[in-house]
Amino acid sequence: MTQETATNDSRAFFDALLAEKMARYAHVELDEAWQYTIGAFISAVMSIDNETDARRFFEGCLDFQEEHGEAGADHLAVVRSNIGWCYGEGMTEERKRMWIATTGSLHPIFGGMKPTAEEAFAAGIKAAQS
Repeated sequence: MTQETATNDSRAFFDALLAEKMARYAHVELDEAWQYTIGAFISAVMSIDNETDARRFFEGCLDFQEEHGEAGADHLAVVRSNIGWCYGEGMTEERKRMWIATTGSLHPIFGGMKPTAEEAFAAGIKAAQS
């Protein structure tokens, strides 16, 4: 499989999974710049339970970000951060480890740690102040 074929396959997987998750948001009117909701993205990430699909989704997401993201942005960092935010949505530790090992995605504030309530609160205060 060539790199281009692999990228196309990953992008098709990413697009199909988000289209499936967007079905529940059919009532939401999106600005033409947006292709999917945050809820659909989180739902897609949370539904993936194996490294092969995680890698395909990640690569498709990166392709999407490179096509639609802000020019000059660090697209890899954006994708890793977006996936990392999903860790706070009730993802199991096992699944977080899978995503981290497969994609290098970390929560943008907590990294790979599982904070206590006090640590999370303190990190939120610190983030708000910066």
